[in-house]
Amino acid sequence: MARENEQIVYGTRSDITAGGFFFACHPGVSCFTKCCRNPDMYLYPYDMIRLKHRLDMDSDAFLEKYTYTAVRDNPYFPHVMLKMAESAQKPCPFLTAQGCAVYEARPFSCRAYPVEPALSRDGRSGNADRYYIV
Repeated sequence: MARENEQIVYGTRSDITAGGFFFACHPGVSCFTKCCRNPDMYLYPYDMIRLKHRLDMDSDAFLEKYTYTAVRDNPYFPHVMLKMAESAQKPCPFLTAQGCAVYEARPFSCRAYPVEPALSRDGRSGNADRYYIV
């Protein structure tokens, strides 16, 4: 929960950005598709629109087949989550041996990976620092 009058310092991790940052996902990298297994994947409205169009589905069918609703800290703002496949590794339902079957319409979380905003707090002061982390 946000604290009143809290100041957040925005910045970047200099140890990551000093030499530039480059990332490419392809079958030649050892981590290929590992991020697609058991993710806790939020879907934004634009993600759902892009995916349902890519899959040529109407909204109701897409929501029923590929999503579930999670009620977390704020019960008035439920989260729409991507439903993972039912197997031990819980892979993304769009994951194939060749990679992402909906790559052009993949959700924001996949587009932004491996860089994502994160919030951490100093253990003593409780002050927040925001970094873009890998």
